[in-house]
Amino acid sequence: MDGAAHRHGGRWLLVIVRLCKVFIAILMASMTVYWLVCCPLWWSSAPRIPVYAPVGIDLADGSFVVTSAQPGVQAVSLTRLQGELALDMVSPWLDWAYVIVFLVFLGLAFWILHLLERIVNDVLSGSALSRANARRLRLIGLMTVIESLITPLGSYLASLWAVNRVVLAAGELRPTWEEGSMAAFLTGWLLILLGEVFRRGAAMREEQELTV
Repeated sequence: MDGAAHRHGGRWLLVIVRLCKVFIAILMASMTVYWLVCCPLWWSSAPRIPVYAPVGIDLADGSFVVTSAQPGVQAVSLTRLQGELALDMVSPWLDWAYVIVFLVFLGLAFWILHLLERIVNDVLSGSALSRANARRLRLIGLMTVIESLITPLGSYLASLWAVNRVVLAAGELRPTWEEGSMAAFLTGWLLILLGEVFRRGAAMREEQELTV
């Protein structure tokens, strides 16, 4: 009974992973069609996706005074703001290239889901402990760690690039460093460690089979 329930839960997980893959595949196909149709070489006036960049805002007078009706609070001052710029560029090539970055991240997510689907399939077939799954887990973990480091770096470079092209009338814009996800970073290393456990377990299983 427990084995049947386990397989049933695994099938639901497989269905969810496959639905996510289908959703991302549809999104990738739509963005690819947009990228091809709206190429500036043959459609320079096509509708464009704005380039987004996080920024910090230093206020011109140093702070905003905020009133509070809550007991126990004497005074509140707002000294720094965070925002996001949406830039419509003169050159359509920049907006067009921005879509490529989005497609790369979608492709990475699709690849991770594909590897996860293969692992779940092996679990349901009773062959979870294998060298192939060890490699898949290590690869998913490595991609997760890289993404957790590249995303904040890319966010800062986009912020720096945007700040150098925009002037704020009542204050000053500054590039901001968007903190990466510590949970994603730690999860990535946990998957790498789990992949090593799978590799050692698969090696021990092969040794036992040879001994028998």
